[in-house]
Amino acid sequence: MELSIGIYDTNKEFSNFLYSQVCEQCQNYGSSVYIDDFRDSSQFLESIFTQGNRYDLLILGLNENDAPDKSGFDIAKRVRYFGYSAKIMLLSDFDPTIYRIMSCHPDSYTIKEDFNKRFASEFNRVIKSIDRFKRKVVRYEAINMSTDERVTLFLRSDDISYYDTYDNKVCIHLSTGNSYILRKNLKLCDVEKNHKPDDFFLIHRTTLVNTFHIKSISEQTVTMTGMTELPLSRRRKKDLMIKMDVLLVEVEV
Repeated sequence: MELSIGIYDTNKEFSNFLYSQVCEQCQNYGSSVYIDDFRDSSQFLESIFTQGNRYDLLILGLNENDAPDKSGFDIAKRVRYFGYSAKIMLLSDFDPTIYRIMSCHPDSYTIKEDFNKRFASEFNRVIKSIDRFKRKVVRYEAINMSTDERVTLFLRSDDISYYDTYDNKVCIHLSTGNSYILRKNLKLCDVEKNHKPDDFFLIHRTTLVNTFHIKSISEQTVTMTGMTELPLSRRRKKDLMIKMDVLLVEVEV
């Protein structure tokens, strides 16, 4: 597997150490890796949004003395808001509130003082998730909902945002914004079998979502990275929250 990773930390010494650790872990995993290392947040954001670099993983440092617009939090919130589909690992030299952590939906969070104990296992867990998305390819015969053109789709799991049903047909909605009707008579339970159990979740009897593309969860809706709001069954919400590893906490205001 080939990986593209973006590293951001304003602490030069730690950033250099992190670079070497990432190279070592990728070698252990058997992956080739391309790494961009940044200490300027504006250059990092320019690399993503202006230059169009596609990173599989962003490793973002959080330092207590960083200015708000220089923090890894700011980068994480921006890339999540604009639907940039990369995994995010946060490494912090202080212990921020759960609210701040969850506001940018990281895939991993580690305090730097626990780095030697936790980083290798956390990194490998995230890399395995990326590997899973890269390997699986699904083929569908479909009709483009905008042009009525018949097409053959070859898709990885991360290409798919969600499935839903329309007029007794299954529709597939891609992360690019394109939508298709599947020509074969299938049910959502049939297409769910094409993916690994951890990848997709039935949030409603009419809607099967790719959990990787979930941006936020509210009482009755799930918002995807493309800002599409989908109906959430009340009885499925708890299971979804557990699946997403979201911590439910009571915050005293």
